[in-house]
Amino acid sequence: MRKKGFKHSPETRAKISKAGKGRKVSPESIAKWKAANKGRKLSAEHRAKIAESGRGRSPSAETRVKMSEASKKRWESPEYREKVTGWKHSPEACARNLARRNTQEFKEKMSRALCSPEVSAKIVAANKRRVFSEETRAKMSASGKRKTCLLEWTDNMRQFHQGRELTEEHRAKLRAWVRTPEFRAKVSANMMRLYQNAEYCEMYRKAMGMKPNKPETFLLGLLDQMYPGEWRYTGDFSFTINGKSPDFVNCNGQKKIIELFGDYWHQGECPADRAAVFAPFGYQTLVIWERELKDVKRVVGRITEFNAL
Repeated sequence: MRKKGFKHSPETRAKISKAGKGRKVSPESIAKWKAANKGRKLSAEHRAKIAESGRGRSPSAETRVKMSEASKKRWESPEYREKVTGWKHSPEACARNLARRNTQEFKEKMSRALCSPEVSAKIVAANKRRVFSEETRAKMSASGKRKTCLLEWTDNMRQFHQGRELTEEHRAKLRAWVRTPEFRAKVSANMMRLYQNAEYCEMYRKAMGMKPNKPETFLLGLLDQMYPGEWRYTGDFSFTINGKSPDFVNCNGQKKIIELFGDYWHQGECPADRAAVFAPFGYQTLVIWERELKDVKRVVGRITEFNAL
């Protein structure tokens, strides 16, 4: 019987490793090992030894490929997936993971790993052109909403990013990405989806405390002079159509909208495109540019003509 604390010499370990290489374990032996170890709990001392023996060891590229293939094969089994999922989300596992993540050693290790160019490149390569299913997106969204509600998680994220400076190359990539039509289309589609939610619009309106800006205040005063009580300011998301919040809506029985386009914020936009957003709902739209307010008579003429339609 082997004595407690007995350790093989490096030479013996090498011989055992060499002898076992290429050997395939029979299904019967695997079943026996599983039956023998089922329900067996390792002591804290044993766990510490296993952790210490694996610390600092880095598997070779060949071994990593083998481990990956074996893991993928196991994951094909519904029973294995159910078992792992249940174990990962058990109260004991969640408590253990939370305690580990709160240690300073773990935070520093993750910070170093995420800041390294190699890890960043691997994450980008792994997620590049990866398409998530609607079910996965819903799960990720629900998980993110739960996390953002936790003050501890918010503080951890703030501390992680505090003092972190992006490289000039990273900044250039971000600037180039936010100007692409693809990015603008994604943001537009996402915001339209959110603005169609009445609860989100109300929350956003209260949070922002939105009020008419100077050009909007001027135009609202002009509308009140011309048609008292017939036009209402709705640019504060108090009224939305098709995911958009029009600036002024007629509240005297006419389905008409007046949009005030700022010269800076709406540069390059076509008024016909905005009118097309509201047209399917039976609304007529008049777009007035900020620069046109300098010629009040012309603006009055356009509004009068529009109101008479």
